[in-house]
Amino acid sequence: MMAAETESAMRIALYARVSTSEQAEGLSLDAQLRALRLHAAEHGHDVVDEFVDRGFSATNDKRPAFQRMIAAARSGLLDAILVHKLDRFSRNLEQAVTYRELLKREGVAVISITEPIDDSPASFVTEGIL
Repeated sequence: MMAAETESAMRIALYARVSTSEQAEGLSLDAQLRALRLHAAEHGHDVVDEFVDRGFSATNDKRPAFQRMIAAARSGLLDAILVHKLDRFSRNLEQAVTYRELLKREGVAVISITEPIDDSPASFVTEGIL
């Protein structure tokens, strides 16, 4: 459900999220943002904004930064959203598919820097497993 990343410059938003338990497991906001910034720089992308949700679960969409990011994407400000892992974007498969389809219609890709997922059927199955 995600567009394949290209090497041409894109307008990128970085999205990082932690809940309390995940922070303890080493997915700190600083580590996520460092990796996302490095990836964007290595690919020559323009980081338009950074959206960060601290202490919010991704089992629902009641995350302030997430909602601001979706609004920015829908207003045509972004070409892609960069996440460290897909579970930073959502841990609810139904919502993940719904939001990514909405973003896809707006021409905005969701790109995980650690999980190579594209629009293929195999990637769809892989994502469901992840």
